[in-house]
Amino acid sequence: MNAKRALIICLFLSLSMAVPIRAATFKYDAVVTFVHGPHSAVFRVGERVIISYTLNPRVTDADRAPSHGVFHKAVQGLLVSFPDSGIAASQGPGGGVGTFDNFVDPTYRTLTDQVLLSGGTISRTSLLEGEPISYLELDFSSLPVSPPDEPTMLTSDALPVFKLPTDDATLFLRTSSGFTQVDFDGSSTLVPDVSGCISLRESPVADRRVTLTQKREPNQVAITDANGCYEFASIVSGKSFSITISGPTVP
Repeated sequence: MNAKRALIICLFLSLSMAVPIRAATFKYDAVVTFVHGPHSAVFRVGERVIISYTLNPRVTDADRAPSHGVFHKAVQGLLVSFPDSGIAASQGPGGGVGTFDNFVDPTYRTLTDQVLLSGGTISRTSLLEGEPISYLELDFSSLPVSPPDEPTMLTSDALPVFKLPTDDATLFLRTSSGFTQVDFDGSSTLVPDVSGCISLRESPVADRRVTLTQKREPNQVAITDANGCYEFASIVSGKSFSITISGPTVP
């Protein structure tokens, strides 16, 4: 066992008691910075995108490589909402996470840290220009650096149970027309104007479409997360609004 590997193991053992037992949820209230793909006309650079994902921190690494982690079924939920466009997508549990610590670009010989997340079964209500969204992927990458410098987004290939920076962050949405790429910047955290949680007979109402309506304003759409919660980042001041929840039925 080399010294670097031994150090990583010792650090893991010393920090293991700090790993959260419960699921960890991370939210981004971000701005679209670039769009490319078959549905790029739907989105607007500068519009808001709200992203939330939940990880199971107890999932172990299935890859023994010291710089590459594979965490099967670590993603318990992945939610995406574009309030201005009225587009929302949701994937349930079963997705995975891939981590790359000090990934070497074969062309430029630069180093980056990378994290790739995808959800499980996608909600049937997730549509893009009428086409079902069949897959969501969320990618985070550090800015490239040249050796001997090293990127600092990750310190190992462990599951990142902390909020990742959005220096280079991309969302991919796949439909039958192909992949649409949406880059975003979520460097600032905003408090939502409207938020709430829905339960039915003390059980959270998850994966349901919530619509916020204001007179003479575009409807905003969100999807409830695993806890039945939703949020809308901003509404027009001075106007009344209504909230409509679609889907749940009384058992």
